[in-house]
Amino acid sequence: MKEEVMDITRATNTVTAMTDKTKKISSRDLDPHYTDKRFDNPQTIFLDPGFETEERFRADVVKGAEYVYSDRLVQWHSIDKCNQALANAKAVEGEESTPKLYETYLQILMDKPNLRLIHIISGVNVGNGYPYRVYGYIQEEE
Repeated sequence: MKEEVMDITRATNTVTAMTDKTKKISSRDLDPHYTDKRFDNPQTIFLDPGFETEERFRADVVKGAEYVYSDRLVQWHSIDKCNQALANAKAVEGEESTPKLYETYLQILMDKPNLRLIHIISGVNVGNGYPYRVYGYIQEEE
């Protein structure tokens, strides 16, 4: 019976986006499997309250936000620097897999203490089947 419910959920092709930065995001949503039909198109898995998305290029984006792909961060910095920034963010935030953790991670990695994470998109690369994330952020005034 549980499998049937899971199949029905996958068939809906939607993900319920979180709005609380302190709540964990499921690994199913953070790192979707290529067989998960919900991610045939990129899905919003976190959206900060007070922001709205608009559709652009098969994905929903927040107007005025800057976006960076998770794989680009590794290309621009290095896997070692990314891993160290994530370890430092975990030491600060304690909780894993939360939008707040990823906000702190980006602040440390990109050296932008005023960065505010407002949107996370998750998807699967159709070319290779690997999951990816896109982080949407703004810079807040000091």
